[in-house]
Amino acid sequence: MNTTTARSRVRGTLVTGVAVVALFFSILSPWSPSAATPANAAPVTGFDPGNIIDDAVFYDGYAWDAGQIQSFLNQQVPRCTINDPGRGQWTWVGNNMVSSVCLKDAQFTTATRAANAYCKAYAGGTNESAATVIAKVSRACGISPKVLLVMLEKEQSLVTDSWPFIRQYEFAMGYACPDSGPNNSANCDPSQQGFPMQVYRAAWQLQVYKAHPASYRYRPFQTNAIQWHPNVGCGTSQVYISNWATAALYIYTPYRPNQAALNAGWGTGDSCSSYGNRNFFNFYTSWFGSVRGGVTVDPKFTAHWNANGGASGIYGKPIASSIAHGNTIVTQDFERGTMYYNSWLGVTAVNGAIGTLYRSLDTIMKLGPWGPLAYPVGPEVAVAGGVRQKFANGEIYWSAATGAQAMNGSILSFYQNNGGPSGRFGFPTSAMVSTPSGWRQDFVGGAIFVNRQNGKIVPLGNGAFLSGYRAGGFVDAWGWPTDLVACRLVHDGCTLLTTKGTIAYSPASGIQLVSSRLLATWGSPSSALGYPTGPEVAVAGGVRQKFANGEIYWSAATGAQAMNGSILSFYQNNGGPSGRFGFPTSAMVSTPSGWRQDFVGGAIFVNRQNGKIVPLGNGAFLSGYRAGGFVDAWGWPTDLVACRLVHDGCTLLTTKGTIAYSPASGIQLVSSRLLATWGSPSSALGYPTGPEVAVAGGVRQKFANGEIYWSAATGAQAMNGSILSFYQNNGGPSGRFGFPTSAMVSTPSGWRQDFVGGAIFVNRQNGSVVLMNNGAMLQAYRDAGYVDGSWGWPVSAAVCTSNGDCTMKFAKGIAYYTLAHGAWFVADVTAPRSNGQEPFQVEQPTAPVEQESASVGTNKDQESAPGAQENTSSESQGGSTEMAP
Repeated sequence: MNTTTARSRVRGTLVTGVAVVALFFSILSPWSPSAATPANAAPVTGFDPGNIIDDAVFYDGYAWDAGQIQSFLNQQVPRCTINDPGRGQWTWVGNNMVSSVCLKDAQFTTATRAANAYCKAYAGGTNESAATVIAKVSRACGISPKVLLVMLEKEQSLVTDSWPFIRQYEFAMGYACPDSGPNNSANCDPSQQGFPMQVYRAAWQLQVYKAHPASYRYRPFQTNAIQWHPNVGCGTSQVYISNWATAALYIYTPYRPNQAALNAGWGTGDSCSSYGNRNFFNFYTSWFGSVRGGVTVDPKFTAHWNANGGASGIYGKPIASSIAHGNTIVTQDFERGTMYYNSWLGVTAVNGAIGTLYRSLDTIMKLGPWGPLAYPVGPEVAVAGGVRQKFANGEIYWSAATGAQAMNGSILSFYQNNGGPSGRFGFPTSAMVSTPSGWRQDFVGGAIFVNRQNGKIVPLGNGAFLSGYRAGGFVDAWGWPTDLVACRLVHDGCTLLTTKGTIAYSPASGIQLVSSRLLATWGSPSSALGYPTGPEVAVAGGVRQKFANGEIYWSAATGAQAMNGSILSFYQNNGGPSGRFGFPTSAMVSTPSGWRQDFVGGAIFVNRQNGKIVPLGNGAFLSGYRAGGFVDAWGWPTDLVACRLVHDGCTLLTTKGTIAYSPASGIQLVSSRLLATWGSPSSALGYPTGPEVAVAGGVRQKFANGEIYWSAATGAQAMNGSILSFYQNNGGPSGRFGFPTSAMVSTPSGWRQDFVGGAIFVNRQNGSVVLMNNGAMLQAYRDAGYVDGSWGWPVSAAVCTSNGDCTMKFAKGIAYYTLAHGAWFVADVTAPRSNGQEPFQVEQPTAPVEQESASVGTNKDQESAPGAQENTSSESQGGSTEMAP
């Protein structure tokens, strides 16, 4: 409201508007009466600042009917001057357009409005006169039509204006026109414009104020500090407002006229004068006479009223006639209370703060004894420094510190059973709050909750838990209690189950809600995570919550997963859910080897022995690792992945070996028992191309350029090329050779490898393969230094006779074997050195000659032949014959 510019009655324009939803009276401007208003410079008499107008007059919706209102309007404007010179209808005067009719002749189409808590139903119509609209609104909302007529004149001069502007109709009551426009001008809401809308909403607003007195600054039936003027330097006065109507006028116009304003009649007082409520009084009394009603006390209440002091007693004067509710109950309102009569209780009454609250629990439809508490069943009783009054369906408690509060149902029963206001809860400090989840009420000593679903009553005493619950958003944010508080938990903590999760508290961590979506992952304060230390916060499309020993992350796609320790630190340092890993998709897994957790973007491993953190992003490597059995089958990482190796490969050291990958070979584990033999992807064998498989009591693994065979007796040995091909074609470890016992040996002459069952030789020049089984001859060959010794490289397979005697040509001579003499070697320097020539035809001597030969061992008891095997070329490595006996 503009407090510095007077509202002018010039052509009804809104020079000042309304600072609240509806402020109907000018405040700082004296009034210049129209021709229809008797000029009066005499002082105002009869103005009572505590009772400007009686409720019985103000709220008399049936004071006049439409005909009486129409007659009054006709008297105020005997002739409408629209279309006189300079006043043509629809013409502009400044910024305003002249209307086509005066108020007495105006007609409107009105909307039908359903009944609500403040007004009865309004049946809409067409071509309704202004008098009809005023009369129907008055009866629907219970506001005197005389009061509405005064407001129309005060706001827009519509009652007496003989050539009004259209805008005077649009915002006839000044409703929804706060002074927030340029230079504090009226800034009216266009959705609230129109004569019928303005009249209805203004009357409705008056009843809103009456129904909710605690929501506004000025309250009836108590002393209020009211300023004389917007200038605070003018001071205040103490006014006991004795009725609803006067409270409403001060809410609309929050200043009291001082004596100078009253002495001036319609004129100007001094610099601290205000005029709004004075002018209301002047208009009403000049048009309609007394602002006092002639209501009498119903005979049913006379004795009780007189016994309590009559008009000067606790109830004051009657402000409305008695109302009969059916055949059994009668009520009557007084200045400071309401009396009730029924045939089984006689007279009961409410007054003071309890009465004000009780009446506010009614609707404007006057539910009275059928309101939420029903009728009073006893008088006010002193309790614990305050008072209490019982009603059929509940009670109201009052103390100077807490005011009046009502309660009923389970909360009231629990409260009474726990000592009422003398117990641990003390007086109630709030009204009962009802939600779809239950009911709640606050008290000096705590709060009481009732769960609507299960009827559980949950009391909470004052302290850190309840304070934190309130600070966290109370039942709206943290949910409704579903069970009793559990205390004396680990670290002196408490928990409370609610409809939205669990509230957890400890002195060290404070209080937080763990929401339902995180609850199963967290568990309880005794879990590894401990108490929550922070609220649930939004991150990257999900949420995160911190706990004493870790965090929980949740998203709709991954659910809730907990993490802590090194994994959590690494995850946070790499962007958390906004980083390359995204949200976790599994719980942390703990094994004797370490910890692991899966994520949308990969996995993180921590080695228990060395603390090494190993991250793996999504891709072929991690997918293969998982497909191979993950940490259970392929072991726990012990170091970071090494990539950009030969052929774009990667390796990862684990507790069970090395995982090797390349795009061409895929991914495999080379187990620890094969690792030293393999070496790395840069070795001759290259990348593994298959898994380790069991064969003949040992294992075998294939590589790009060969294989490794292992048994407990022989260890791991690698082979490739012709030796590998021949070995495989002759049964591999399940064949006569068994597992290899040595690595492949390369010399200028060829390659050889030892086996459990013998040896295989490959000639470098021609690729021929020579086999020697275990026996005396092979042992003598080894004892003589093998391929680097005096015999040289085997040139051809042994030639044996039917009786078991054998000869075998070597690069440096011929070896002989008989059952009688064992094996010996005769150097033959003339022997051809090329295996491509015809084999020697040598006659076997009858006995070895020491000076010509070197006896290299005998084995007379050996049942098998000495190990001679026929020569086989690389093209026919599978075509060997059985050795001689």
